[in-house]
Amino acid sequence: MTVTKFGQYMFAGSGIVEFVVPTRVTNINAKGLFEGCTYLERVVLHENIGKNIAADAFKNCTSLKSIDYVDADGNIVEDSIPEGVENFGSRAFENCMSLTKLSLPYTTFDVGAYCFYNCTGIVELEIRNEDGYANTGYFGDYCFANMTSLEHIYIPATDWEDGLYVDNEGVFSGCTSLKTAKFGGYCWGIYTYGFKDCVSLESIEFDYLEIHVIEED
Repeated sequence: MTVTKFGQYMFAGSGIVEFVVPTRVTNINAKGLFEGCTYLERVVLHENIGKNIAADAFKNCTSLKSIDYVDADGNIVEDSIPEGVENFGSRAFENCMSLTKLSLPYTTFDVGAYCFYNCTGIVELEIRNEDGYANTGYFGDYCFANMTSLEHIYIPATDWEDGLYVDNEGVFSGCTSLKTAKFGGYCWGIYTYGFKDCVSLESIEFDYLEIHVIEED
C-alpha cells in the first residue's frame, strides 16, 4: 500500500525533530497534522503537496525554525512554501515563535484567521509575485497579528478580478515593530483594528484603496 496523504492530527504532540514529506505524499491537507510538536525544528516539503495547508497544521510548534521545500531540480529552497499552495487554514502557524523568515507562494489566495498569530520571531514575511502579481484574495481575522518582530510587509498586486479583501478584524494588530506596509493593486479597505498597536508604523502605501464605511449596530 502506498501512502499519499496524512490523517488529521497524525503527528500531533509527537517528539519529531525534523520531518521530510515523502514525494509520494501529494496531500498534506490534514487538520492539526503537527499541532503541538514542540520539538519539531525543520520541515521539508516538495512541489506537489496540494493546494491547502490545513487549519492548526503547525499550531504551537514553538521550536520550528525553518520550512523548506525541494524543487523540481532537487534543490532545497529555504524558508519557503512551494508554488501551488493556495489556502492556509486558520491558526495553521499560530505560536510558531522560532520562525524568523518565511516566503509564501504567489499562488496564495486565502490566509485564514489567526494563521500567523503570535509568530513573534518572524522579521521578514514575503508573498512572492510573478510579473508583479500574486493571487492573493482574502486575509482572515488577526491572520498576521502579534508578529512583534515583523518590520516590513509588502502585498503584491493581485491578479484576482475583485482585488484583495482586507475586511476582517485586526489583520496586522499588535505588530509592534512594523515600520512600513505597502499594498500593490486594488485593495478593499482596512477593517476594524487593522493596525491597532502598531506603535512603530511610519508609512502605509496603497496603489489603489477603496474605502467602505462599516455600520455597526
